[in-house]
Amino acid sequence: MPLSPRHEVVVEPDIVYGHALRRDGAAPESVALELDLYRPAGPAPDGGRAAVLLAFGGAFHRGSRQDDGFADEAGRRSTAMAEYCRMLAGQGYVAASLSYRLAQLRPDPGPTQAMTAGEANLDRIQVVRGMLGLAPIGPEEMREAIEGGIDDVTAAYRYLAGAARRHGVDPSRIVLGGFSAGARLAISAALTHDIDPAGVICLSGAAPEGFARAHREAGGAAFPVLLVTAEDDLPAIRDAAPGLHAALAGAGLPCVSARVPGHGHFYPASAPIEGGARPVLIEEIMAFLERAVGAPGAGDRAVGSPGAADRAVGLPGAAAPVRAGGGAG
Repeated sequence: MPLSPRHEVVVEPDIVYGHALRRDGAAPESVALELDLYRPAGPAPDGGRAAVLLAFGGAFHRGSRQDDGFADEAGRRSTAMAEYCRMLAGQGYVAASLSYRLAQLRPDPGPTQAMTAGEANLDRIQVVRGMLGLAPIGPEEMREAIEGGIDDVTAAYRYLAGAARRHGVDPSRIVLGGFSAGARLAISAALTHDIDPAGVICLSGAAPEGFARAHREAGGAAFPVLLVTAEDDLPAIRDAAPGLHAALAGAGLPCVSARVPGHGHFYPASAPIEGGARPVLIEEIMAFLERAVGAPGAGDRAVGSPGAADRAVGLPGAAAPVRAGGGAG
């Protein structure tokens, strides 16, 4: 069931967090990248609030920061990232739902390259392109689109960390996350780019296991991860989850894997789960956040709570964390 809100929620929409290039026209064009910020009403406590930055799902081709609540053939609907933001802000966190460049805009992938063309599974992507009346996409063009999305999520994190005081946020307590395509972008950005999130919430998303190994080899900072998959999730996501969990644990990143029984790729925040510390998904997310960044609304950390230098907290069912120094490669 939905969480009972503890705070009135204020929404600050259409905040520009950066600019990037689209290449679907006659010439490359700069576009504004935006996010919507959800925060508890009233002043933030000293030190700022912990924040959660979420990226929407939609096979990199559809959805938006306002709505990615999709339904399956049985009518089971997923909870949109915007609604997760509203729920989390109602509990005392600052939350933001961000936009990123969709694949049909042909995003400029930028100078960084985290993946190879073969690491993008195209099965679901081709289905969604067909639904949208688009021709099939090739592996290299899809790789460039994902690279562009990873850059956008990275830019959103850097914006929020840099503008933390303005938005009442503690820059050392920003968690990244998302659903499906957005979850892949969030965990990929955390593992392959030079950012230092306090945790990652991965709802039905996957990333190549090599990202975790590269993160470890580069001396990347440790952060906890919540991996959620559904019993009947997309095969590329469901089948990859055990290996990704093992790779994350092997890289010193404490990881909890939870399963949503009786659902496919789309499921609500109120869905029952197995394998976590709590029996309901939104409650498990709240429990994960409290372990990773402290109780909602806490501006001053309690003794022993995680900070920027020692946030590799132990989580139920997780491998014992091994702290690695430095930033991500």
